[in-house]
Amino acid sequence: MRDDNTVFKDMVPKEDDGIVTLEAPYLVPSRGRTHTRWSPDRKEHNANFDPKELLRVLQAHWRFGAFCAAIILAVVLAGTAIAYKRFPTYEADVRVQVDPPGSETFSMNEVANGSLDADYVDTQAQVLKSDELAIATIRALHLERNPEIVGDKPCSDTGGSPDGFQLTECENLALRHLRDAVSVSPIKNTRVLELKFSSRDPRLAPTVANKLASLFEEKNYRTRYEAVMKSSQWLERQLEDVHQKMIQSDESLAAYERAHGIVDVDDKQSTVTQNISELNHELTQAQADRIQMEPYVTSLRASGDADALPQIRDNAMIQALIQRLIEVQSQLSEQRTVYGVRSPNVKKLENQASALQQEINGQKKEIVRELRNNYSAAVSREKLISDQLSEVTGKMPAMAVYNNLKRDAQVNSDLYNTLYARIKEAGIAAASKSSNVRIFDPARVLDRPTWPRPMPSLIIGFILSLFGGLAAAFVKGSFDTTLRNPDEITSLTGSAVSLVPQLEYAGASRRNPLAWIGLARKALPADTGLSAIKMFSQDNCSPVAESIRSLQTTIMLHRRNKPLRVILIASPFAGEGKTTIAVNLAVALASSGRTCLIDADLRKSRIASSFNLKATTGLTDILRLRVPSTSPLMGVEELPSLAILPGGPPVSNPGSLILSKQMRDVVKGLRSSCDYVVIDTPPLIPFADARALAPLADAVILVSRSGSTTREAVRRSIEVLSGSGTPIVSIVLNGVNIDLPDYQYYH
Repeated sequence: MRDDNTVFKDMVPKEDDGIVTLEAPYLVPSRGRTHTRWSPDRKEHNANFDPKELLRVLQAHWRFGAFCAAIILAVVLAGTAIAYKRFPTYEADVRVQVDPPGSETFSMNEVANGSLDADYVDTQAQVLKSDELAIATIRALHLERNPEIVGDKPCSDTGGSPDGFQLTECENLALRHLRDAVSVSPIKNTRVLELKFSSRDPRLAPTVANKLASLFEEKNYRTRYEAVMKSSQWLERQLEDVHQKMIQSDESLAAYERAHGIVDVDDKQSTVTQNISELNHELTQAQADRIQMEPYVTSLRASGDADALPQIRDNAMIQALIQRLIEVQSQLSEQRTVYGVRSPNVKKLENQASALQQEINGQKKEIVRELRNNYSAAVSREKLISDQLSEVTGKMPAMAVYNNLKRDAQVNSDLYNTLYARIKEAGIAAASKSSNVRIFDPARVLDRPTWPRPMPSLIIGFILSLFGGLAAAFVKGSFDTTLRNPDEITSLTGSAVSLVPQLEYAGASRRNPLAWIGLARKALPADTGLSAIKMFSQDNCSPVAESIRSLQTTIMLHRRNKPLRVILIASPFAGEGKTTIAVNLAVALASSGRTCLIDADLRKSRIASSFNLKATTGLTDILRLRVPSTSPLMGVEELPSLAILPGGPPVSNPGSLILSKQMRDVVKGLRSSCDYVVIDTPPLIPFADARALAPLADAVILVSRSGSTTREAVRRSIEVLSGSGTPIVSIVLNGVNIDLPDYQYYH
């Protein structure tokens, strides 16, 4: 090390000797802008949802979530164990089948297609949970005296009423207990009600459940029996009235039959209706016969030619006689030709022909006479039947009265028979003990408690602890306003962000800033003064070295527009790695040009001790005009291009010294003699020193620590620096966990 006071006596301002282009894997650009001035009215915007953010929250708060999950699991397991030992619960269940009303063995009602309305099942469930059944169960089993139900509290047994309208004190306690311990629920897609009763007594639980179910079944039967008996009594009263009406209607019908000579042939017709039907049929037949013969008689009267009648023309006998006559005439003609008219054979044939002709004429006369007689008979028969039909039809009004009397008698008879049958059915239904409610699965004594169940409780405990731990981690993450990733800073400020990873080295702590910088994953030696120099002089490619180089690149790239010579390193509060960044940035810049590192933290100067330099004078001596401005500069033997301006002895008013003209002169002098000036300042928010030094710098680097610096602190720091007019060239997020999925490049 060199501690002479003429470190940069030969240094003069030098021209730009080129730009060093380095990769910046940890640099997060801000939409193409090199730096951004933040105004107080700038608002933080909500980025789109990123699933990786959930992973970041879990990795940031997994310890708290695991702690909460362990507490939840312990509470659940302890509660389960205590409940299992001290408060075991036995839940007895009874299953009751509820069929549709009218499905009993003997029933006065009918149910369509065996259907069961869901409302009916729900109604029966409410009946099963009713206070009436509960009170009956209490009194039947004397539950008001059971300590398991009413406890050990003494209560009065007087004041109750048998009808249940007024209960004793013990009965009220038992009733409240049953209301809480009894549950009834229909089983889906069935006609079954499930009754459950919970108790710590394994024998009491099935006893109460079975008693409730049996009382419910008995109540259902009793209700049905009372309804049947009431219906039977009403039907008996109605039956007497109907019987009297039936007798009167039968007597009236019989008297009318006798008076009008009406006798029923069968259930559908009487003698009158039968006569009318028969006369109508005979009249129709007589009219048909007359109409059929009337044309022939009329034709015979008009022409007198009987041969045209079809009865003669189609008569078989006449046809045979005519045929015989033709044959005889033929023979006669032959005999005359051969023997002459005087031949005996001719005479004989002539006699035969004459006899045949007479017989034919006689047959014709007989057919004509028969036709005329039939026609006259048909006309007479038609008139006679028509007269008889008119006479019988005159009795139809009497038949209408008769039909009404007969219908009334039949209605009264049917009503009487129906009521009589219903009364008989009611008697049978009342005598039978059939019901549409049936207990098919009674409760039994359980051999082990129903609740708590160790295995389900253990599973539920693990599930609750898992979700509880996740919820606790996310809740804590929602209230955690500290910065943990560059996206939050970019959305908050819009500035470029540089990330400095956090490496776990032996002896690393926030009080030893250089312990964060060193060879990759190697413990730092006790003397940490040369660690930063080694990191940049031996081609170290550790993530920390690359992050400092990326910050160096950000500064050097500004030389295209306006050279950045004086860089102010600031942080909102102490312990955020500001001095670490200042030391390592100065070492990195010293590889590119003459660099001076100023320790402007006059309250807690640490830079000289970090390089194992023993400073007797420093910045405070210069500002108090005790020594020349260049005499306190100290050199680093391993890096000739780097000069250190220590803070010097502590003073009581460091703020006034920083604001003095001498401070401006010191910065101005170092600007002219160095390529880069790095100023380490006190925390920005508690003290005004950094705010006073900001106008003297070309750029500001704001340092924050992941998981420590809050958004409000960064926002407040930018507001403080916004009045100086000095741009914030980059915001450093220090102590980033490189084990996160976003930083797997260097693993």
